[in-house]
Amino acid sequence: MRLFVRLDEPAETGAVEPTLRSASWVMIDSEGSVRSQGSGPVGPLAELAGSPALRESDRTILVIPAQFCLAVDIEVPGNRIGQIRRALPFALEEYLAGDLETLHIATGPIVRGRPIRVVAIERKLLVDWLAAVRALGLNPGSAVVDSSLLTSSDDDIVVMFDGARTLLRAGGNAVSIDADDLSFALVAAVEGRSGEQRVELINGTLPEIAKAELSQATSARLDFVTTETDVPPLTSLALRYMPGPSNVNMLAGAFAPPRPHNAVWQQWQGVAALLAVWVGVALLGATARGLWADHRAQSLNDEAEAMYRSYFPDDRRVVDVYRQTAARLGSSVGGGPGFVAYLGELTRAVSAAAGSEVRSIAFNADRSELNTELAVSGFDRLDGIKAALADSGWDVEISSAEQQGNQVYARVRMRGAQ
Repeated sequence: MRLFVRLDEPAETGAVEPTLRSASWVMIDSEGSVRSQGSGPVGPLAELAGSPALRESDRTILVIPAQFCLAVDIEVPGNRIGQIRRALPFALEEYLAGDLETLHIATGPIVRGRPIRVVAIERKLLVDWLAAVRALGLNPGSAVVDSSLLTSSDDDIVVMFDGARTLLRAGGNAVSIDADDLSFALVAAVEGRSGEQRVELINGTLPEIAKAELSQATSARLDFVTTETDVPPLTSLALRYMPGPSNVNMLAGAFAPPRPHNAVWQQWQGVAALLAVWVGVALLGATARGLWADHRAQSLNDEAEAMYRSYFPDDRRVVDVYRQTAARLGSSVGGGPGFVAYLGELTRAVSAAAGSEVRSIAFNADRSELNTELAVSGFDRLDGIKAALADSGWDVEISSAEQQGNQVYARVRMRGAQ
């Protein structure tokens, strides 16, 4: 699932934060079917922001109208990639009418001896847009120029008619022009070309006299292909979207979205936090010189040892709680699954059953067995947890289950995955 949001006008900057007055959007599933689309006030767009399918940032793509950007291919001399990267802004200056310092510059892959695809946009404009869409609850992972979506081949010339505005993609350059200036732009696009040249016209066409004038401007044989669609321009562009070098992502460098948190770490950060607290308190006790500090450290050690023994009743000798806990979490015995594997599967199964909680855990590494006491909201939840674990290949046995009020208290035994 991907959501494409075209920002048709700059964000309004108020006293609090930038806001969007209107936008166009389309949501397309993995099979290319349109699930939602619209344009105008952004209220319905904010409702889409809560969709679970859009939690990952790469699922939301901002589509920036070409009139707000400069999108060109530039040849930059240099023997090393770093040298080319440093020289690129100076090579871009000849295409600019404004101040280079106010721009955010994004590039495609930099390869020595090849033209570099470059997109430049006013930094404040992009900052305001990002603030406005994030205020709606969206977390975009990329921003691309709308005209760059027209084709993935630099050999073709593609034109999309969109009311008074026309998008043109030719020779690596992507522009937005007035419909009245299209003939002049096409003449410049075909100059110097030879052989067979394909010109695709989407949702519109050229007058015959304009086609004749264009043919006289080049020695190439022009093949005009007219494509009519029954969908809005943004939908047509979104269906052509292909992540890759042809679509430079403007959300790079300082604008790159935050990297997603590691899901496994999120599951274990509670345990790690407890261990970190214990270590911190233990260090405090080691450095303190008072009797009360020594007494408190010993009390915490006793509590940690008691918790360790409740989790691992088969371990009779406890010398160093921290080291033995770390060893238990990071390893398995006898080739079977370790405590981490057991607890991870149990956590996933219990989390999926609403109203369920783990009351106690005991792990026997020698028998590769985990015993746990659960409190669930009903026998159906208990059966669901058992089925989820069994589907993952675990041998699960419910040794007892008793209804007490609105809760069912059960003892469950898990054995190594088959």
